[in-house]
Amino acid sequence: MTTLLYHSKSVGYVCKRIANKSNNNIQAICDRDLELLDSRLIPVISGRVIHWDSRIHILADEVINNYQQVKLSRNKKESRKALGDLTLNTWYRLEDIKYPCVIRPGRHHGGMLFFVCNTTREALVAIGHCRNWYASTLIQKTKEYRVFVFNGKVIKVTRRYAPEDGGIAWNPSLGGSITRVLKESWPSEVINIAIKAGEVLQLGWYAADVAVDTNRPYVLECNTAPGIHREKTMIEFAEIFSA
Repeated sequence: MTTLLYHSKSVGYVCKRIANKSNNNIQAICDRDLELLDSRLIPVISGRVIHWDSRIHILADEVINNYQQVKLSRNKKESRKALGDLTLNTWYRLEDIKYPCVIRPGRHHGGMLFFVCNTTREALVAIGHCRNWYASTLIQKTKEYRVFVFNGKVIKVTRRYAPEDGGIAWNPSLGGSITRVLKESWPSEVINIAIKAGEVLQLGWYAADVAVDTNRPYVLECNTAPGIHREKTMIEFAEIFSA
């Protein structure tokens, strides 16, 4: 049995839908329910457990993405530090920033709290809105991908496209669009850097967001609870997680 261990209701909705496609080989459990049993004990779950953005410590026969690894991936500032040369030039002090730059909080979701700054004055305003902020160089993206990886193997790749208004953030929530990339068209440089990022962050399940400019790909972040919407994708993932 594989358990998808989640925290929030929105994430739980995805996990439950995947479990429903698994012929009872997968169950979805909210970590809050486990904590209510006895907060003094470490919960024990038989079989394989995939932490789907859950940050509680559990014991299982196999744990994919333990609570420490999820905690690091959720903290975008600290994960940028860990990724090093795999990601964009990133700064953590105002005096080190080179403009133009993007400033974001250490925790963010989708394209929310995304500030493009060209001066120190603009940076100060952005920092005022961003807890535990970090700044990174603003590149001229030519492409952006999301690479889904499970146990070191790529299982799906999607490509993002800019919104019609030409916004810098290409998130679907901000008007961007997504298409699936056929396996024979997977860009090798993007695949390789996404796998390396997972190795650095010690993740077994994640979706790496990778931006490409005219020179090379850069990992923007790795998500342990990526959004999944298509019915076909949920069926595919249910088969993979059940194996």
